[in-house]
Amino acid sequence: LAASGSSAGPWRAIAIAAGVLALAAVAWSLRPTSAPTVDAPAPQPVEFAFVPDEEWGTGMLSPDGRSFAIIDPGVIRVRDLDDRRALRELRDDKIDPRETVIWAPDQRGFAFEHDGALWRRDFDSSSSTLVAELPRIEGIPSASLLDATWLADDRILLAMWRGGVYSVSARGGRPTELIPIDPELTVDFHKVDAFDGGGLLLARHNQNGVDAGTLVIWNEGSIREIVPPAGLRNPQLIGIHQDTAVIQTGAGRLGNQRAWAVNWDPDELEFTGDPVALTEEGLTGSAFKNGVFVSVLGREWTGQIVRLDRSGREIETIGPERPELSDPAISSDGKRVAFVLGGRQIWIQDLERGTTVMIHEEERTVDQLAWHPGGEFVYYAGEQDWGPDDLRRLRTVAGSRPEILIPAVASASLAPSGDVVMFSESSFVRREEAALMWAEVDPSGSLGEGQVLLRGFSAFGFPSPDRRLLAYTQNLGPTNEVFLTPFPKAKPTIQISGSGGGFIPQWSPDSSRVYYRGYGEFFEVEVEIDENGQPRALAERALFRHTLEADTEQSWNWRRDWAVDPRGGFLFVRQVFVDRPLEIVFLVDGVRATLDGLR
Repeated sequence: LAASGSSAGPWRAIAIAAGVLALAAVAWSLRPTSAPTVDAPAPQPVEFAFVPDEEWGTGMLSPDGRSFAIIDPGVIRVRDLDDRRALRELRDDKIDPRETVIWAPDQRGFAFEHDGALWRRDFDSSSSTLVAELPRIEGIPSASLLDATWLADDRILLAMWRGGVYSVSARGGRPTELIPIDPELTVDFHKVDAFDGGGLLLARHNQNGVDAGTLVIWNEGSIREIVPPAGLRNPQLIGIHQDTAVIQTGAGRLGNQRAWAVNWDPDELEFTGDPVALTEEGLTGSAFKNGVFVSVLGREWTGQIVRLDRSGREIETIGPERPELSDPAISSDGKRVAFVLGGRQIWIQDLERGTTVMIHEEERTVDQLAWHPGGEFVYYAGEQDWGPDDLRRLRTVAGSRPEILIPAVASASLAPSGDVVMFSESSFVRREEAALMWAEVDPSGSLGEGQVLLRGFSAFGFPSPDRRLLAYTQNLGPTNEVFLTPFPKAKPTIQISGSGGGFIPQWSPDSSRVYYRGYGEFFEVEVEIDENGQPRALAERALFRHTLEADTEQSWNWRRDWAVDPRGGFLFVRQVFVDRPLEIVFLVDGVRATLDGLR
């Protein structure tokens, strides 16, 4: 669910309302009065459902706040919130909920991103029309939208990944840069929206990697920063209607966002008063249009580790279903399994003794959990406060405290050999390239100097256990693909994934095979390095189909919900989801009545 549109792509902070299978709604109105509301009417539930066809279907509120659209591959379904029986459909093969989709300002149709271009389609038209090719940003391998908005004057504004904001006529033309970035200070803009008081509302992603969503107002070439409401750190501005603003806070990776209402002074352009919570934690997205606030709660889910053979047949289950289980990693001797609960807790299960213990809980997300071959440590990427990750090492004893080995990296983990760490330094400055790096780990655990392995954005992978080859994922266009190259020479490189894409490559213990996930299938490729040091690979072979939640590029591509089992086969996380309701809350125009009524 998005305020201006639906967007997804590399390094985007929030996967919005993915996999909503059935949504129920609760609606009520807080009526404005000349005095603060004291006894607000009790909420009256009104049942209706939006059912996406696919796991990654998303939803979007119309500019007037009166209609709600469900976006699935190839189709947009629109329901009127006043008459939920009314249904309109717009079908087009180019529609993809993983790309940016936006409403027309008069609700006559939509514009959507497809294959590096922007298209539009009205309800009364028979086919889509090309609006423009997306602008290409210097040094960026592919053109991708972070956000877009369709203005009342029929211009469409495009917030480009790693670039500025561009303007193009909805009737077609060539995009022109409207708001450039200073690459020394700004990465890009994560939000662009029209502002009732004139100008544009922007969420600026700063180079410091901490204040990822600084709120700014742009008006005729000048930018003014907006001081966030007291007590709300790194807020995301969802929208402003007259003198009410809605703010969302929280970490997108964990789905623990929360929405707040706050007074807005349209004359002084500032927040006033204390924010009031509209929801508890658990949001994955929200919208605020024309006085209507809509939120989608993150789905509750459990995970159970299952062991599969190479055909996908279940061999055994490891432990019971546990809340939000992810990132299974098995020790090299096959006797202990580490995993993450709730995105933050690191647990270890002893398969011989049958014991399970939590060894550490982080304040924020844990990712890319990996065992050291000796079994004394686990390595992982620990998220900083709304910023990059640290590569951390933790003793496998309850109560241990982690050691930060490499701070402020984009991705990081220990290679299967145990004597190499891999980490990705993503430079946001356009004239500098990002890099996949590696460093030796000596027997004492000390790290050597980091060395550049590959240049380019979004590359990550691991050398084989025998340290002769490197398998890695990189996004060089519309999909992620898997590549093979000698390690550490990194030349030449061959693509081993098919045209359907692939990501999260892992190695067999004998270094003869690379396994990776495609979109719905699990693959293996037999590989070798010849006497001349050249990588060679057979054609990919599909082993079995799978239905993991992270099958879309909305998910963090490096998150591992499976692992190679040294005993043979694989460990997968079987996930079971419970749907939560879509809440629709009508906020009144009078701010004080609204806020007092919500207390």
